[in-house]
Amino acid sequence: MCKLCRSDGPYVVQQRLAAQHSQSRFTYSLTQSTQLDGNVTDTMQVLFLVAVLAFTPSIGTSRDFQAGTENERAAGVLEDLNTSEEKLLRHKRIVEGQEVTQGSWPWLVALGRTGSDGTKYIYCGAVVYDSRHVITAQHCVREHPSSKLIPTRDLYVVAGEHHLKVKDYTEQERSVRNVFVHADYEERTQNNDVALLELASPLALTPGQVENLPVNGDGGCPTVGQKCRVAGWGKPSKYGRRSYVPLETTVEVISNSKCGSLYGTTLHAGKMCAGTGGPDTCTGDSGGPLVCECGGWSVVAGVVSYGRGCGSASHPGVYTRLSQFQSWIRDVAAMSWW
Repeated sequence: MCKLCRSDGPYVVQQRLAAQHSQSRFTYSLTQSTQLDGNVTDTMQVLFLVAVLAFTPSIGTSRDFQAGTENERAAGVLEDLNTSEEKLLRHKRIVEGQEVTQGSWPWLVALGRTGSDGTKYIYCGAVVYDSRHVITAQHCVREHPSSKLIPTRDLYVVAGEHHLKVKDYTEQERSVRNVFVHADYEERTQNNDVALLELASPLALTPGQVENLPVNGDGGCPTVGQKCRVAGWGKPSKYGRRSYVPLETTVEVISNSKCGSLYGTTLHAGKMCAGTGGPDTCTGDSGGPLVCECGGWSVVAGVVSYGRGCGSASHPGVYTRLSQFQSWIRDVAAMSWW
């Protein structure tokens, strides 16, 4: 049942879904701003209380991320530095990749933002879940360093995109209606780095242009040593310029224990790592899909989350493991159809 109540401030909607395997609850929120006479005058925050599968987060190494300015993001030169001397790149890009054949990644989505001066720019990736929703990394929909949610009115997605500077005649641009974020996201550790975006109008799913890809539900796949594919519009080298066409590469999955030891921490169960040096993701690829073969099918096994440096065998790319969030994504998507 859905209850609508009013307190002293915003309206609060609570919705409860039966959990099949646990009574653990997560909340996720949507923040919208309405604009009157050119000024933001009201902010409504809708909180949803959802019962989903049991999930116990672990605490990783604490890290303070500092992001560049909006103009730096627009210029494609954003790098994040933590408060120590170490460089940590949250927004990732493809290293040692090759140009994607147009139409071969029809589930790949470009996530964009409209700047304060009206300039529109692509800064993250995403993946088509169904005609009304795309999945991305939660840090892609948050301001840095404040961690506030980016207003939905500033976000848009482009499915069927290939060359960012050339009209491909397959593009489908959509504004974002709602942003759903996992309540247990941790800015410092990047745990639970996942978000679901509800689009203002549905995508026209078209074979070879815009297609959805199933989310992996098999916790045992991919296996250590398995090769998976990743693609995005990020930079092809640490200090290079971003790519205007998506690049793809193949990365090898490594164990969470090995990855955790390389980062000097215990890796959260909702993360996975891939990359043994060379091919990798880096600035501009965050939120894009890691595609693996599981049970004979291509599935979205992860979304690009973060890493230290690019293409380093000592610090592989870290991804959000979507098998841990399949039920959350499914339940949120089903509830948002109203």
